[in-house]
Amino acid sequence: MSDRSDMSGHLKHAMKILLALLMILILAQSAHADDWPMYMHDASRTGASDEIVEPPLELIWKYKHVEFSSSPAVSGGVVYVGSYDNNIYAFDATTGSLKWKYETGDYVTSSPAVSGGVVYVGSHDANIYALNAATGALKWKYETGDKIRSSPAVSGGIVYFISLDDYWYALDAATGALKWKYDTDYGGSGLSPAVSGGIFYGELIGDVIALDAATGVIEWKYDMNLYNSVDFLVVSGDIIYVGSNYNVGSISSDLCALDAATGTLKWKYEILEDNIELLAVSGGIVYVGSMVELYALDATTGALKWIYEPDFHLSSPLAISGDVVYVGSREIEKKWGLVEDKSEHLYALDAATGALKWKYNLGDHGIASPAISGGIVYVKSEGLFAFAPSKSEKSYSSIIFIIFSLAAGGVIFIFILYQKRKTPFKEYRAKMEEWEKKGYDVSELKEVLGDEK
Repeated sequence: MSDRSDMSGHLKHAMKILLALLMILILAQSAHADDWPMYMHDASRTGASDEIVEPPLELIWKYKHVEFSSSPAVSGGVVYVGSYDNNIYAFDATTGSLKWKYETGDYVTSSPAVSGGVVYVGSHDANIYALNAATGALKWKYETGDKIRSSPAVSGGIVYFISLDDYWYALDAATGALKWKYDTDYGGSGLSPAVSGGIFYGELIGDVIALDAATGVIEWKYDMNLYNSVDFLVVSGDIIYVGSNYNVGSISSDLCALDAATGTLKWKYEILEDNIELLAVSGGIVYVGSMVELYALDATTGALKWIYEPDFHLSSPLAISGDVVYVGSREIEKKWGLVEDKSEHLYALDAATGALKWKYNLGDHGIASPAISGGIVYVKSEGLFAFAPSKSEKSYSSIIFIIFSLAAGGVIFIFILYQKRKTPFKEYRAKMEEWEKKGYDVSELKEVLGDEK
């Protein structure tokens, strides 16, 4: 084979490698589409996604024909959400087109949980339903003694939830068979349980209760305060963060950081004369909010990092995406010193400083916890809204990325080509030296190779 044909072959090989490299880089440009499969993202209720969605955002679709009643869940390119018309709805996550709906016997304020191609959701008709995620067909349902307002958590093939019938439940996710139930002998709640590290966490009359997630046997309990009720449980690493509301006889709400394995108190942060309404954990920071202030605390020590004060009050649970905190906030407009109008907004705050980066007016309906998946932020307010980074932002980022990719690819291409071209000459020179030692005339070969190294 001639030197020219060798070079042609090496060139084709290098081009294939370069094209493959560029394809990998282009695919890597899109953030990993991290599902938001249940309330507050995961069974630990962290409220944080690995996916980064940076503002400014623009509305890409909305569905306003139904009064929705739960926070959305997103999995496999589909958004699932409950409603006051007794249905659970499934929408195409990109277009907002309706895929299916399933009717229960009452309101669906429980946020869906999606796992293994199945949607699990509770209803005020006292049943928890398992539906085929693609079609909405019923797989099984389990009846309890009262309404289910709690959002289920799915972990290790088990569905965990709380009913108002005094019991905490664990069901086999595949069959709906009861694995265990824990009798609180008090009354259930709408609290959504957290499950992490083989432990189920719930709240009972101001106590945080930890149960073995496989058996329902109690592991430990922590007394928050007789006068305080617990509204949020979030597990991150080896700590469970517990947010309480203050009631008569108490002067503050407490955020307690407990050892997740033993229930031992690590630190506590007091919020005077206001209830804890928001709680999420991401990147070593705990974000905890009342209606009038959002605090960022060091997750290990509880030290204050910053405080954000909205114009009126905060109104939804949190969703963390990289260095952005998404939260609902209610604003008011005044004329002549009187309140004229109130409207819900979706806020995007800088996670490091608390500074407002972007906001959007959603109307005058209540707002639920946002969900983030596939580069889109979904939120329930006066309908279901879907937001994506504005086109100008995406275009600018894409141009920068393409320029960088081409430059990097060009350097790699030249290196590969040089290496491929270099290798045969090394082989030829070695062979030439071998022949010369054996007494062959290699003068013509030397002339062809020249000074090539």
